[in-house]
Amino acid sequence: MSVSHVFTRSWKRSDGSPVNYEKTVTSDTDTDHSQAYADGTIDQLIDIAIDFSRTKGLFIGSDQDVTLETNNPGGASGTPDQTFNLKANCPIEWTEDDVATNPITVDITAIYITNDSGETANVEIHNLYDATP
Repeated sequence: MSVSHVFTRSWKRSDGSPVNYEKTVTSDTDTDHSQAYADGTIDQLIDIAIDFSRTKGLFIGSDQDVTLETNNPGGASGTPDQTFNLKANCPIEWTEDDVATNPITVDITAIYITNDSGETANVEIHNLYDATP
């Protein structure tokens, strides 16, 4: 089965005229996670695995400032492999053949979220990847 994600990057001039670029990325599998996390959430496990070498398209965002730690929640438990300090409405977006490198640099077996923003955070994690080795 084929799955496609459409990535849109846009910019708007002060006069309101937009500039939009769209890229459709297709692969055979995706992971989608959309969930609200209450203020005060600390190191809550999000059970998601991502093989960074097979990722074709990635979108991680939140409508509030949150922290995501990969593979380890940090603190007394040890050091996370990566930490993403997401800013409200400023998602991480990446597609294969992007000018930037994939922001995920290690395989992810779990993600831990902390929300101390003062509001409920609506978090989106979408990964399009090739499931065949």
